[in-house]
Amino acid sequence: MRSFLLFLFSFLLFWSESHAQTAPVHSSGFDVKKLEQITTRMDQYVDDHAISGIVTLIARHGTVVQQHAYGHRDIDKGLPMDVDTIFRLASMTKPFTSVALMQLWEQDHFSLDDPVSASLPEFASTPVYGDSDVMSKAPPITIRDVLMHTSGITAGMFGEEPVHHLYRNADFHDASTLADFTDRLAQLPLLHAPGTAWSYGYSTDVVARLVEVFSGLPFEEYVMQNIVNPLGLSDTGFAIPPDKWDRVATAYSSRNGELEPRTVAMGPRFARGNSGMHSTVSDYFRFAQMLLNGGSLDGVQILKPETVDLMTQNHLPQELIPIAVLGNTFTNNGFGLGFSVVTGNEPNPPQSNGFWWNDGGRPSVGSYWWIGALQTYFWVDPALEIIGLVMTQSTDLLPFAYKQEFHTSVYEALLDSHATEVNGSTMR
Repeated sequence: MRSFLLFLFSFLLFWSESHAQTAPVHSSGFDVKKLEQITTRMDQYVDDHAISGIVTLIARHGTVVQQHAYGHRDIDKGLPMDVDTIFRLASMTKPFTSVALMQLWEQDHFSLDDPVSASLPEFASTPVYGDSDVMSKAPPITIRDVLMHTSGITAGMFGEEPVHHLYRNADFHDASTLADFTDRLAQLPLLHAPGTAWSYGYSTDVVARLVEVFSGLPFEEYVMQNIVNPLGLSDTGFAIPPDKWDRVATAYSSRNGELEPRTVAMGPRFARGNSGMHSTVSDYFRFAQMLLNGGSLDGVQILKPETVDLMTQNHLPQELIPIAVLGNTFTNNGFGLGFSVVTGNEPNPPQSNGFWWNDGGRPSVGSYWWIGALQTYFWVDPALEIIGLVMTQSTDLLPFAYKQEFHTSVYEALLDSHATEVNGSTMR
């Protein structure tokens, strides 16, 4: 009898293991075989020396469906890219900054249409640059404007107008604190009158300075105490600890099929809202899942659901859509309070240099996202409950191909994509 029971146990164990290996045909509504094709496609970018390595993550309904690391985080040292590799977020810092300020909005520290100058008096006399070097008095910049990038505040790298040259020649590099930085910023003219155009730049540094004023805490301390630590983001912050430097991905640029390392600062001299944070794909996924959950994760509430809804709605009027950065037009995209927001799902017009769009991979209307200059990217699709993340480190400006292919592949792998009516809008 004992021999028979041992045989039966062994048989059941073998059957269950075999069954577990072969049973899943799909995961969270994805075709697993099509998801596996993403691995082949990302490997090809590494093999072609377009990027040194990359980490991708796909999640749906709160569950990670696929997470994979490709290539190397440091080629010369032979260090492989890993799922816990640390990446400099650059502009993917901005969503953290916007969430921080909106926490204080929930506490009634300000109204969105309050003038920035009421809290930062240095902006009371910031002029608008006009024709023929004529400066004119600007309407007040509102807090909504700095969250939406409609303030008129720009940056030197984003154009060739006279104002951009003034920014390039400014002494920002000598600033010692965030307060010093924004004070110098306020002395420069605006690219346009507030609210009349969408222009990317240093607006989110002003958002961070407002966090300091309203909270009474240094910006970094506020973000760590109220967002990073409560969410358990153990590898996220502003200054990379020395004991984690070996986990940081080296930045590269691709030249004639060869990858060359590029020096990038480990961290800023002081915490800024515009850029400067670091994180891992796993940590950023938790931040994104908090947003998708309506502001909470694992019993911790960071924002109220109605605040997340407000932040992730498009606030731009139709005449300011689509937005564009460095000549790249983000077709069908407006902007909310800290995120780009998808406003339509039509394919790009012919010869468009837009981002994401082709017949196989259009996100749902209402999806929101942002990118970092060192090639980090995330999106949240509330209608389909999808989160996608792509992180590498490259100093090549806007090499979108692998991001587009990853994004498209995710939607092509969906088995249950269908139109859903959400808030009166049809979402894919």
